[in-house]
Amino acid sequence: MEIEKNNPNELLKESQEYERKKKREEEYSFLDNDEIIYDNLNQGLHNRFWYFGKIFRDKENKEKEGIVVSSKDIFLNTSKIIKAKGETIELGENKIKQFGLNYLHSLEVNNNFWSNKSIKNWINSTEKIIKKEAYQKIRETIVYYMDVDDERIYDVATCWVIATYCYEMFESFGYLYFHALKESGKSKFKKILRLIGFNGQEASSISEASFFRTIENTKGVLAIDEYERMDTDRKKSTDLLLNAGIEKGASVKRVDKVGDKQVNRQFDVYCPKILCNITGLDPVTQSRCITIKLRKTANEKGKRKPKISDHKWQELRDICYTLIMDYWEEIKAIYDDYSSNLANRNEDIWTATLVLAKFFEVEESVREYAQVNIEETQIESIENDRTYLILKELLDCQSISDEVKELHLSDLMPYLTDKIDFGDKNPERVVGWHLTSLNIFNKGRDNRGITYSLNRGLVLMALISRGYPIPEKYQEYAKQLHQNTQTTLTSTTTQTTLNNDVSEISVVNVVKNKEDISNGN
Repeated sequence: MEIEKNNPNELLKESQEYERKKKREEEYSFLDNDEIIYDNLNQGLHNRFWYFGKIFRDKENKEKEGIVVSSKDIFLNTSKIIKAKGETIELGENKIKQFGLNYLHSLEVNNNFWSNKSIKNWINSTEKIIKKEAYQKIRETIVYYMDVDDERIYDVATCWVIATYCYEMFESFGYLYFHALKESGKSKFKKILRLIGFNGQEASSISEASFFRTIENTKGVLAIDEYERMDTDRKKSTDLLLNAGIEKGASVKRVDKVGDKQVNRQFDVYCPKILCNITGLDPVTQSRCITIKLRKTANEKGKRKPKISDHKWQELRDICYTLIMDYWEEIKAIYDDYSSNLANRNEDIWTATLVLAKFFEVEESVREYAQVNIEETQIESIENDRTYLILKELLDCQSISDEVKELHLSDLMPYLTDKIDFGDKNPERVVGWHLTSLNIFNKGRDNRGITYSLNRGLVLMALISRGYPIPEKYQEYAKQLHQNTQTTLTSTTTQTTLNNDVSEISVVNVVKNKEDISNGN
């Protein structure tokens, strides 16, 4: 039924509804505002300009935070808050926020800021810095102090350290990890890159209480030495930092003191990191690293010591700042169209370094090294994989033959403990857990305890199912297994190197007719 337009009740309802809608729109007008995005004050891209943050001193010698912008402008925060008669009054102005940067955290004083002299020269200059000369100056400094087996490492380190001045441009930034024995120069290499890199600082110089806050406020190169010797609390904090901090926007939730209260809040932990370690890293952390191995130096380079007081470090940092200000658009254009052709985590680790390598026309050298480095790291990772070690050793165990046998772990342990270091863990429990998790070996029980159905065919199938490399003497056997195995469950594809050729092998988590496989039929 149509509503009569001259019906007073209906007209009143329409009027009331209009007023409610109007009031709601006014009340929720804040929804028309832009989303609040908090920026990193140390470096970044805003309004089509690149910027670097720095703490300046004004005419009264008071510290003022500011940003230097690629438009050759400097914006300072000269505002201050005072309280008078119970009211809060803001004096002065914050030109950083007027520029459009919203930030929660102030800058912390850091000795590695861009020097005023260099900033002034850059603002007054009408020409760009010569990028190849800048690159060579930094590379030659690294070459002077460091002795390496592969000269391509110099290019990798140079590209990586310059990239720390524009790491906020990238979605991820791989860590640099020096893995070496004592007196191999890993701490010296770390020190050199910290002194050259953006806002470099030693993790050991930061107190536990301010660990995450300082990292968030400086956002520079964080150098972590003797990772394996950290006490429990610091190692837990560092592990949180390393597991999260490879990707832009990464944060860690921690309890922080705000006024008189303890509150949970997120700390931004995305920044470049350098690690040094003798004993190796856990697989999760190492998967975030460009791993570089060093050897002991017997020549004169081993005696050369980088001194913090040397003025050349400031000169090199000034070169890096100027370089990025002059060329950030060119670097970003390369990154926007760049394809590393690397997979998954390797792409996250290497892209920033490869982009800078292309910019400096040394991409071929760095890419070749990346391929070699990735392969070596994968092999090392596999060799530290306990499941792989157990399966590989079981192939040669005399208790295991081509015929299926129901074996107790106690019968295998004398052989396995002689071949594998289980540390302080119970070897039998460790082996049992790994064999069970593979879901290939049938478990049973007799009057002695739990048994496992084992033979070489099943052990090989377990290696294939995980994509592990097959020992050369078992490769033909593995091929026969693949040809003769009939499966009815959904398969996945792994790649296994057989006779130096990569062959696709279809495998399943649970194999039907295991007796047929065990007999090679």
